[in-house]
Amino acid sequence: MRNQDQPEPATCQRCGQAEETLVQLMTECPVLEDALSHNFNEDDLITFLFNELEVALSYLRDAGLTKDGRV
Repeated sequence: MRNQDQPEPATCQRCGQAEETLVQLMTECPVLEDALSHNFNEDDLITFLFNELEVALSYLRDAGLTKDGRV
């Protein structure tokens, strides 16, 4: 049961199918699938993203998840 003071989780603005979280945007959003497959071929994507920050930033730029070069 959700506390009334807590806001409802935001729906993904890209796919509208799931709660928008960092993990959802980085690994699950079907709209971002092309950008994801263009940048990565890893089994453990989250660990890879945290270990390879330049690649992660490249993905964020390709996916349009940055604004003026900032995340």
